Amino acid sequence: MINGNAAAADGDIASPHLTGGTIDIAKQGLSAKEIGWFRAYLIPLEQQGKIDVEEEFRQSCFHISVYKSYTEPKPASREPVTATPMDSASMLSAPGQ
Repeated sequence: MINGNAAAADGDIASPHLTGGTIDIAKQGLSAKEIGWFRAYLIPLEQQGKIDVEEEFRQSCFHISVYKSYTEPKPASREPVTATPMDSASMLSAPGQ
């Protein structure tokens, strides 16, 4: 089969899926109400500049690219790491963990 929406793996029009920042969510099997929910959820995120959404009809999916602005960067911790390998091993063997 041939995917009419697929971009090349490299070059000027390389697929953004290869960056790990783009996904497709299939609409196949969703009800009209569920598709409406997706639209209502995704459009505000797009308007805020957090994602780019293309609703594809040929492949029946939402093509979503997530921008770095989706989450604010977390400040780097200035606390020194004090855990040791034994700390991790004892956590794994603790009852109820």
